[in-house]
Amino acid sequence: MIFDLDGTLIDSEWNFFDAYTEACAKYGKVYTKELHAYQLGIAAPECAAHIVNTLELPVSPEEFAAEFEVIRQRIFSSRPIVAREGVRELVIALHEAGVRLGVATASGEEYRNAALEAIGIKQYFSSFVSADQVQHGKPSPDIYLKVAELLGVEPSKALAVEDGPAGVESARNAGMDVLGICDGRFTDSLEGTKRTVSTFIGVTLNDIEALYAR
Repeated sequence: MIFDLDGTLIDSEWNFFDAYTEACAKYGKVYTKELHAYQLGIAAPECAAHIVNTLELPVSPEEFAAEFEVIRQRIFSSRPIVAREGVRELVIALHEAGVRLGVATASGEEYRNAALEAIGIKQYFSSFVSADQVQHGKPSPDIYLKVAELLGVEPSKALAVEDGPAGVESARNAGMDVLGICDGRFTDSLEGTKRTVSTFIGVTLNDIEALYAR
């Protein structure tokens, strides 16, 4: 079973949204929830290029990405890293049941490890891949295929857990079924999932087994 990180294992997307909002406001532009929803799960360089092109910012994607990173670090350092409600209990239950667990994220290794350690679940995962470790990030299947390879499972027998359209597409392109997590903050629904939940509270091993059995 392979989890996305931001917005899935950790409740961090508001932090990213606030950072992008501040970065865009410098140029008198409004960063919308719709724009953020499109970018969920996409690596930072691609996000920067999309924002610069969409909002017609007078800077290069590289310059914007650098400005955003300064803001992101300040915001993240001032706020606690918080797990998605119910996710820690689910991860522990899966681990105790012998399910091999991996992480596929657009975020970098240092941030990824710090986030997982902060919410106390890093030890339950055996494979980790970030976007900078594969040739193409989400929605390309590369990252999910790589995690499946490291876990030693066929992609078609793995279940992905995602909160954004690009991530769902990435997992589906890799041949995986997807459990979606969507609480309506940035997108009202996720297309292409086997099931979508608004919270991990109450999600049981039986629920996961039912998704594998479909």
